[in-house]
Amino acid sequence: MSYRSPLFRSPAHALAPILYMGLMFYLSSVPGKQLVRWGFTGDHWHLPLYAGLTLATLWAVAGQPRRRLVLTGLLCVLFAATDEWHQKFVPGRVPALDDFTIDVLGVAVGLAIGAALGNLQRRRALGTGLRARTRGDRA
Repeated sequence: MSYRSPLFRSPAHALAPILYMGLMFYLSSVPGKQLVRWGFTGDHWHLPLYAGLTLATLWAVAGQPRRRLVLTGLLCVLFAATDEWHQKFVPGRVPALDDFTIDVLGVAVGLAIGAALGNLQRRRALGTGLRARTRGDRA
């Protein structure tokens, strides 16, 4: 009997966003002074990190394209909210609405990239199928 998740394509697929979230949670747990020593200053990391999380989650979520986009968006925005709240308990870090806004913008960018890639993939699949049939008809 094989395992079938209603949310993820497989347990192995689920690992990608879970590990990514774990890394982000770890980075959010680092005290503010340590981040400065590592060279992580400013909010410019939020957008690419959340776009990446969104793409990893979109890859892992099962279902039709629209369902995948909606579930991925909800999961990533929920994670962004809990991540900002979590920073309330980390020395030298504070939850900030502007950080959350940038996180949500990163999710939107990830969803847009994912939707565009999905459309491209579907068009290529349709185009390949049409060309194969056309060539077959000529022979």
